[in-house]
Amino acid sequence: MTETLSQTVIAKLVPRNKRYYVWDTVVNGLHVCVEPTGKKKFILRYKGVDNKRSNKTLGNTNYISVTEARKLAAKLLGSILLGVDPFKKPVPILTLQQLIDQHYEPWVLINKKSGVKTLKFLRSSFKDFLNIDIERISLSTLDSWRGKTKNNKPSIKAVTLNRKVVMLRALFNWAVKRKLMTINPIADIEMLKQTDSNDKLRFLSEEEYRRLIATLDAREEKRKRQRQQSDKFTEERGYEQYPRFNGFTDHLKPAVLIALNTGIRQGALFKLKWDDIDFENNIILLRAANAKGQKTQYIPMNQVVRKTLLQWENCSHKKSEYVFPNPKNPALHLTSCKKAWEKVLQDAGIADFRWHDMRHDFASQLIMGGAGLYVVGDLLGHSDIRLTQRYAHLSKDYKQDVVKLIEDR
Repeated sequence: MTETLSQTVIAKLVPRNKRYYVWDTVVNGLHVCVEPTGKKKFILRYKGVDNKRSNKTLGNTNYISVTEARKLAAKLLGSILLGVDPFKKPVPILTLQQLIDQHYEPWVLINKKSGVKTLKFLRSSFKDFLNIDIERISLSTLDSWRGKTKNNKPSIKAVTLNRKVVMLRALFNWAVKRKLMTINPIADIEMLKQTDSNDKLRFLSEEEYRRLIATLDAREEKRKRQRQQSDKFTEERGYEQYPRFNGFTDHLKPAVLIALNTGIRQGALFKLKWDDIDFENNIILLRAANAKGQKTQYIPMNQVVRKTLLQWENCSHKKSEYVFPNPKNPALHLTSCKKAWEKVLQDAGIADFRWHDMRHDFASQLIMGGAGLYVVGDLLGHSDIRLTQRYAHLSKDYKQDVVKLIEDR
């Protein structure tokens, strides 16, 4: 039934046993629904942007006039013609700040050992984006940000900018998996070429290695002499004496020897417990909670490591559950030996060599000795062979020796 709807026409519509509809001849799809109860309402039947037909109630005829209903219907139909669904519920804006604070922070603090550091890194690196809707952060946004950051701080390296972008991309991937974002807008971002980076993998030459061990030995002998002099002084005066050294004088030399021969990171090394050491099978258990990749590892011991640990166990008398306890509180593990380590390097004449570089040295020496990348990667706990390839470098002298093999062909 069709009519040119008016207030008079609508007033004359009487209820029937079943609901019925009266279609307007002015606005296509607009009609009045008359219920058996006598209730009358304006309804718009339309084809949405998805090409599906739907109905939308505009209001009761007692509260909205025909003119108002036609204007509203025309406005809604116009939006649909422009490709906008006027009835689609708006997606609440989620800013980067809200994503981090309300969603990511509770998860990352529980599931990632470096959670606190990760959150601090994200907030400081992308502070200009914190109040922006995450759906508006695009490839062009990141490109502009990289250019602005480089202009404001010319000394910043491409590797640093890439690390920041990788962290944000990982956050967005996490959000997509949890339906907090529809897509990752920076999933396809290209990394900057790291041609400005002078970062290199440092390992010890044979001469540096000999100087390091000799300096550690000299340090041990010096500390033993100092203890002997102290013992003589206290004995003459009847004072209580310190326990005698029975092997190593402190943690530094055993820790260095183990690091050089296992590649274990300093943090994981200092958290080792005696229960993690299996002398029967020559295995060190690296617990997932202490490993960077949060995966349990079984590190084989060579004879240097085995002998070092046995000697250290003998002189430490297992006064703590930790292999390297805190000297001031044996209930805790050692956290740093930076001062003593830097003094040894200085005395040995070794420059530009960090504690972590012993991990590089471990990998490099294995590869130069003929070990395969996959084996070395397994020993280092790498989940991706690409991480190991950066350790596959060889020294210049070693390469020179290799190419000499074809000189006489």
